[in-house]
Amino acid sequence: MPSTLLRRATLLPLAAVLALAGCGSIKSPGPAPAASGDNRPVKNGGTLRVALSAEPDKLDPTLARTLVGRTVFNAICEKLYDVDAKLDVVPQLAAALPEFSADGKTVTIKVRTGVKFADGTPLDAAAVKTSLDRHITLTGSARKSELSSVAGVDATDPTTVTVHLKAPFVPLTAVLADRAGMAWRRTASRSSRTRTTTTRPRCTSTRWCTGSSPTPPRG
Repeated sequence: MPSTLLRRATLLPLAAVLALAGCGSIKSPGPAPAASGDNRPVKNGGTLRVALSAEPDKLDPTLARTLVGRTVFNAICEKLYDVDAKLDVVPQLAAALPEFSADGKTVTIKVRTGVKFADGTPLDAAAVKTSLDRHITLTGSARKSELSSVAGVDATDPTTVTVHLKAPFVPLTAVLADRAGMAWRRTASRSSRTRTTTTRPRCTSTRWCTGSSPTPPRG
């Protein structure tokens, strides 16, 4: 019994010291280090180079399937709708968000006026219809499944597109904020390993050297 008491008498002060030492090691965080500023003057123009893990599979919004391709398209193409910094879907080539009928099966999309393709052709409802029809019907289309809810598309007037759905499909607006919503005219020439593709309003052309890099225009 005395030896047990002796051990307890020895260990209790030791435990107290260790506890205090542990508490003493906890410090309140100090002020965050100030970020070093970049004092270089801001200048317009210049060249921005972005490294990609691979090259795009195709510079065709109907046929493209890869994430890398999607990244490139976001840099060079405009869509009916886009996603802003707050993750809200907002109009881009469309003049406003779409209007859905009471039964959810008819969608009215107003197209912006004054927008032109690279060759000067104006963007209108007919161009949007042509693009959507191509996404839906072209053999090998990667957009067909995204637009599988669409029964048909009409260019009701020069600035109005009417989309008829097989059943209500709320995500349609988000779908049209990606490659399925890209309205485009395409001229392509292929010589050796170089391809040139015109894809969108407000974008002239993109030069793609296979195995190297797509080069979007300045502007």
